[in-house]
Amino acid sequence: MDNQPNIVPFHKFELKDIAEVYDISRSYVPDEIPTYAIDVAGVVKDIEPVSVIQTIIGDRYLLRFSLSDGRHSIKVVLSDDEILMLDQIRNGYFDNPPIIIFASCRAHIFEGNVILKCIQSSRIYIDPPYKGAIVMRQRLIDEGLYEEQKDYP
Repeated sequence: MDNQPNIVPFHKFELKDIAEVYDISRSYVPDEIPTYAIDVAGVVKDIEPVSVIQTIIGDRYLLRFSLSDGRHSIKVVLSDDEILMLDQIRNGYFDNPPIIIFASCRAHIFEGNVILKCIQSSRIYIDPPYKGAIVMRQRLIDEGLYEEQKDYP
């Protein structure tokens, strides 16, 4: 036994494949609120401009984009302050679309489409040094779907 202390990882994700997200969301009856949150990794694609919708409580700001694992894609909707989590991506900080981990989100069907939405504990980790993201990036590079990124300060 070595003298190294046991180190608890700073982040612990249980990543779901995007294909699994479809099955999870379809397991709920219509209008049922999902009972647990999931973690999903993918490349941010097709970011739409922020839109404004009128509601009875005032204006809501929405940002829609797709999250892709190179084989499947899923729609993501962020609203109001949640949009700030993607500012580095929206402002062109990355040469290639980065891989993100969307942690503690909910998957459900809305108007026939499977979407991911934030809950209070949701977080987005951009290009994390996490094994699942690293493996996904290498697979995408190997399949010619992603270019290697340079390091950023």
